[in-house]
Amino acid sequence: MTMNECKENILYKISGFSGEVDNISRRFMELGLVEGEKIRICGKSLQKKVFLIEVRGYLLSVRASLLKKVQVEKC
Repeated sequence: MTMNECKENILYKISGFSGEVDNISRRFMELGLVEGEKIRICGKSLQKKVFLIEVRGYLLSVRASLLKKVQVEKC
């Protein structure tokens, strides 16, 4: 399952990234989105184009189109 398909307030674990490692994947890793890290979706915009996620104790706002690259599994 990709991260943009996740439901709010459920804990997920990042299982990997789809596609090649590019600048966006590298930036995700710099922000703490690495394999094995636990994340939670805190909110979504009305049109579900922007997601508010919690990772390592801080909140991060990310576009849904970028979250399609992040593979997750339910904890």
